[in-house]
Amino acid sequence: MMNNVPKDLMSVQDLLLAIREGDQDAFVTLLLRYRPLIDRAVDRFSAELYSEESREDLRQEALAAFYDAVRSYRIDQENVEFGLYAKVCIGNRVISHMRREQRQLELVSLDEATAERVLGADGDLLSMIIEEEECKVLSQMIEKTLSAYENEVLSYYLRGYSAAGIADALHKSVKSIDNAIARIRKKLKNLLQDRL
Repeated sequence: MMNNVPKDLMSVQDLLLAIREGDQDAFVTLLLRYRPLIDRAVDRFSAELYSEESREDLRQEALAAFYDAVRSYRIDQENVEFGLYAKVCIGNRVISHMRREQRQLELVSLDEATAERVLGADGDLLSMIIEEEECKVLSQMIEKTLSAYENEVLSYYLRGYSAAGIADALHKSVKSIDNAIARIRKKLKNLLQDRL
């Protein structure tokens, strides 16, 4: 490591290595270097948000995604630059956050007639609670049925990651991810058939 080189002149690779050795100044330098990328990702969607608080939440999500990208990026890989990797990570996180925001807005804006349709004419909360409990039980069964690796792959898959994106995040080959997804589908199909 070139300790005598000023951080703002260090390469991205050297900054990433310094960060992994616990150098917080290196992280700040890298963050400042990629701040425009983060700002563009936030600005792209912030027009759809209604409050300053929502915009700040989106910015925090983007910063968290950047931090995750710094931690998970494989320095030894040559085919994907860190900037592109960070852009994909930030984009995925921002889009997921926006989808959650949209769902919450839709739930809040339900009028009484719609709520009646969702809850039933009698406002039958009991059936909703039972359904939610069944979902929890099924979720626990899925977690027990799949291996730790398959659960990790499924988690990324359900968040909208492609096989290539999961492979990058888990530092595995795309083939390994494709095989895991095929196993997951087969296990879940068997699990659901057993429950019917």
